[in-house]
Amino acid sequence: MSVTAGALFTTYFPNEVLVHILHHCDCRTIIRFSRTCKNFYETVGQSTSLQLQIELEISGLEIADRFSSNGENYSSILKELQTYRDAWLDFRLNPEVQELTLHPTIRYPRWNLQNGIYIRGFRESEKEYQGDTRIDRIQLMDIYSHIVPPTLDCGKKFDDYAVDVSQDLVVLFVNMRESSDYGSSSSYAYVHMCHTATGLPHPLARLPTFTIRFDNYRKLAGANIIILGSILVIKFAGGPPISDCCLASIWDWQSGLLLGNIYMEAEDNDVEVAFLDKNHLFVYSTLSDSVTEFQKPNQVALFFYRIPASITPSNQGPPCADFQVPSYPILIPILVLELPKLHDTYELNGYAIMSEPYLGGLAYQGSAKVFHSHMTTIALYLWVKRRTRPRSGVDYCVFVNTDRIFDYLLENRTHETTRIPWSHWGATNTRWFTDNNSLVACPGATCGSRFSVWDFGPQNTDQSMAILEFNPRIIGRHMCSSGTIDKTTVPEGWGPILGHAFNMDNLKSLLESLHLLQETVTEVVGRDMKTFIHTGFEEPVESTLPYMVVIRQDIPRNQTWYLQSNCLVGFPVSRNLVQNHIISVFYLGHPIQ
Repeated sequence: MSVTAGALFTTYFPNEVLVHILHHCDCRTIIRFSRTCKNFYETVGQSTSLQLQIELEISGLEIADRFSSNGENYSSILKELQTYRDAWLDFRLNPEVQELTLHPTIRYPRWNLQNGIYIRGFRESEKEYQGDTRIDRIQLMDIYSHIVPPTLDCGKKFDDYAVDVSQDLVVLFVNMRESSDYGSSSSYAYVHMCHTATGLPHPLARLPTFTIRFDNYRKLAGANIIILGSILVIKFAGGPPISDCCLASIWDWQSGLLLGNIYMEAEDNDVEVAFLDKNHLFVYSTLSDSVTEFQKPNQVALFFYRIPASITPSNQGPPCADFQVPSYPILIPILVLELPKLHDTYELNGYAIMSEPYLGGLAYQGSAKVFHSHMTTIALYLWVKRRTRPRSGVDYCVFVNTDRIFDYLLENRTHETTRIPWSHWGATNTRWFTDNNSLVACPGATCGSRFSVWDFGPQNTDQSMAILEFNPRIIGRHMCSSGTIDKTTVPEGWGPILGHAFNMDNLKSLLESLHLLQETVTEVVGRDMKTFIHTGFEEPVESTLPYMVVIRQDIPRNQTWYLQSNCLVGFPVSRNLVQNHIISVFYLGHPIQ
């Protein structure tokens, strides 16, 4: 049916029916539908619930119980969402709130900040042997609350763990090893699903404890655990002789089913795995067919996988609690996006995903709870170095917009792999920066499509900080509402301001020209301002993804900053030091009531 015929046909539907149908479509479909005729444009524009759905999807957010809300509540949620968006882009913060997070008697702490929860694993008991790095306690502290809860004791020592506070779930990984009498060996580990309040088995887990086994693995070096909804992913890193490969296994932790494995060949287990949304995972790794005459790969890529459905027959008995992991099927990627090839005189020096897990976490709470549902921007590190002396290196930060990625995934309804070269997708969907070590950042400096950088400045002085926004639709909406004008200069290969490397010195120079009463300044770089990278690659790397920089002066001094959903959190000391942690919390200047 043609668009015109479809428009004529749907004209006979009442607006209420059209709105109900459109609620089951994605925002691209809704916007395309609104452009077919004036009546449909007005239908979409006058529907608060559709406008809310569009704004949520653009921002990578979702609300709980969407269809149970009434029209008045939709209006409140939409206004709060716009307030939340503009609060970050205006970079207005409330006065500092300080929290004490670490007692000096705690030994061997491992901590991170995730979705507003300060999570700290540590060892309370004495070491049992030399090199014993296991932990036995976990403390969870909500940075939005002044109450420090008691530590969680699950009654066992463990090597790795992950926490999903939204589901009251903590996953413990206990690494074991068993040897045979014939010179070979196999590794195994226990995985425990516990409740964050009690440390007891989680009531939703069909298998609160299960065993995973690997034959012919001399050593299972460790595990990296990520959780989203009912999906649990454990990436296993192995020692010799399997240190050139990596395996990630996907479980439905509620049904107790192992859904499949992702297998990647990569030097030194250098593979990064993350959720794109609740239905897809992606891997950042080298291309196995890019090995050069130097026996090393010269190209990385993003590999996207569809998470298999978890179907448990009603008459099936309890699932097996002992998994021989390598015997389960290997999944193939449905989409591979290539990054540029390196020049023969350069080699890879490393790569990483900058963003720490935040999907499924609470963005903010007002008239409704609003959660992060999918990635809108993928933030990557890529490090390259010369093969010959001087072995100088270059570090790149790459920001990838996911709009086109979701289009590719929708277009591929088969089980075959679609492989897309850099020249067909990269320039319009990425923006590259050179990190010359004066750009200070850490993995927690990213949240959604936002990224933060800061300077240290002279001792005992305040800092300058910048928030970078990489979501083109959010930038467009903010520009329309604030009257911001695109800037027309961006230097070759480097940052947005003053024709030099993108670093805090440039940002501070711009701030020095401001009036003393002016706290922030905004710069916007549009698609017409292209960035070109020359060093390290076969061909010049072009990127045109729009971005906005909001710079603020007089930020209280901290060593590390974390972007959380509705606040900025600063840590004054290294995460490796064992002493009191006084964290600084700055809530957004537009509080959502």
